[in-house]
Amino acid sequence: MTAYRTVDYPADPGRSLAACHPAAPRDSTAQRDNAAQRDNGAAVLTPDQAKAEIGAGRLHAVVAASPSAARRIHEDLAPLGGCRFVAIGRSTAAEAQSLGLSVASTAEEPTASGLVAAVIRALASQPSPPTQPVAEPPAKDTL
Repeated sequence: MTAYRTVDYPADPGRSLAACHPAAPRDSTAQRDNAAQRDNGAAVLTPDQAKAEIGAGRLHAVVAASPSAARRIHEDLAPLGGCRFVAIGRSTAAEAQSLGLSVASTAEEPTASGLVAAVIRALASQPSPPTQPVAEPPAKDTL
């Protein structure tokens, strides 16, 4: 029995978030800030913008909620460099690995809260960026 059938993203452009919530006009920073507060959501990046952010080290994690999303991430964003790949479940993780993507974390439950926990785990395991050592003052001799 098939519970659902995976299709390549986007299956129906009319049902995408961009179609349901068109972008606000880019008139001013204040309008964008107000729209972001009103929508209580993050900006949606194009694949080219996301790839640029990954290359600059400013995008720290990508999330795939299906095997087809893993394929799309591989096609549009690879190589991920230091950006962590997070999968919603085992089949998505397996697809990513078959494509050569390193899976940083997999959600324990295929839910929004499961994905959030997986992202937190993935980011917590990231090595800290290199820092300059701080010179310690010389120790005083005490007798």
